[in-house]
Amino acid sequence: MIDKANKGDPKGFTLVEVMVLVTVMFTVIWGASEMTSRLLKNSMHQDRLWLAGNLGEIVMEELLFSYKTSDDLKAGSHLRYYSSDLKRSPTPTDLRAEWTVAYDSPTVGVINIQLKIFWQENSLEKSTSFFVYR
Repeated sequence: MIDKANKGDPKGFTLVEVMVLVTVMFTVIWGASEMTSRLLKNSMHQDRLWLAGNLGEIVMEELLFSYKTSDDLKAGSHLRYYSSDLKRSPTPTDLRAEWTVAYDSPTVGVINIQLKIFWQENSLEKSTSFFVYR
């Protein structure tokens, strides 16, 4: 037996209403996932940049407090590898410190130290620089 009393008042949602709801839900979820992804990338970049900055300060302090006769302060280029916990490593790891020492530059009796810290981020090599005269 068919109930004719409820014929003008159907129950449930129409196909159009369901499709609109699905589209809105998809847009909200996609937007939230994109925002989360970008936040994670920015957070990782800031962590690496902070780590490189700290390493730069540590290496520069070592160089500034080294004796002039130290191997690290010989004129020319120098290279050292560091792990992500800022400890020296004999083999290439997360971070690389390269510095150049020049004597009597820009004036006589001055040591010019130029330090660069390198790290990998995705497939790109990033760096930050430090310069000091001693």
